[in-house]
Amino acid sequence: DERLKQKAESLKLENCEKLSKLIGLRRGG
Repeated sequence: DERLKQKAESLKLENCEKLSKLIGLRRGG
């Protein structure tokens, strides 16, 4: 369970980072 939780959290963080990068690019552009 712990491993699955950590995996899900890391995936969420990765997605958030990608989204923030995309949003930042849009704002910059």
